Amino acid sequence: LLYASVHLVEKFENPDLDFFPGSGQDSIDSCILNLPLCPLWSPPSLHPLLPRGRLAWRARFEELTAAVERFEPSLVLVSAGFDAAEGDEGGSVEGTSGIGLKTEDFEWCAHEVAKMATRCCNSRVVSVLEGGYGSWDETREVYDRSELARNCVAFLHGLGKVCGGRGDVLPVE
Repeated sequence: LLYASVHLVEKFENPDLDFFPGSGQDSIDSCILNLPLCPLWSPPSLHPLLPRGRLAWRARFEELTAAVERFEPSLVLVSAGFDAAEGDEGGSVEGTSGIGLKTEDFEWCAHEVAKMATRCCNSRVVSVLEGGYGSWDETREVYDRSELARNCVAFLHGLGKVCGGRGDVLPVE
């Protein structure tokens, strides 16, 4: 089993204030790969060694897919955090996104996963939505989830590019 994660991490002098306490530590052994990013809402001076933003996220994701491919899994499980999207309130602090991913980033990452899975595990990929909430619409007093929906469709489209339209990408009802 290999656990690999690209995620935000924020550490403070007072550990009670840490963002996702305990995550982002150096990899414990060869079965855990933590690839932390500094949130965009955090001053770079707090975490001068951590990369930040969507281009850093892509670079970290490339590290992740290379490590997974070297591991040669028989199945890839993806927990896709759609709250990393620009404007999603679940991954933002006071209106500033933690990573700021755009719709094309979700399609790109799914395509990278699908290509990697094709090479190492006969295209066996299971993906679940983890995070992604939308943005609050003050006028209607509801969450607007249209951007979340676009990102999910882009992600499925990225997976489907490699499947060649054979119908292998099926949503779970």
